Amino acid sequence: DVGAATQVHGVKNRKCPLSMQDVWNLNEPVMDQVGYVYEKADLLRWLGGIRGGKLCPNAGTSHYVSKDKLKDAKHHVRLYRRTLPNQASQAAQDIRCL
Repeated sequence: DVGAATQVHGVKNRKCPLSMQDVWNLNEPVMDQVGYVYEKADLLRWLGGIRGGKLCPNAGTSHYVSKDKLKDAKHHVRLYRRTLPNQASQAAQDIRCL
């Protein structure tokens, strides 16, 4: 499960669909034009030499991912990482309210 249920700071997924690493732990995160984040080396290897791009590897998506539309995602991932402790404490509070 790459966890694309909610979007936080422009990031639509919690895990890279290729490496299955949490996006906040990626070495060189890149984002496609829709907001999915990948480990750059894994994505480039997956794309290979295909010019027009490939159908996004995230289940349930229908857009194409191409090298020319990738952008650096370090800033987005840094902001996403800052929300993690807040999300965990909010989830704990929600559980206590049940």
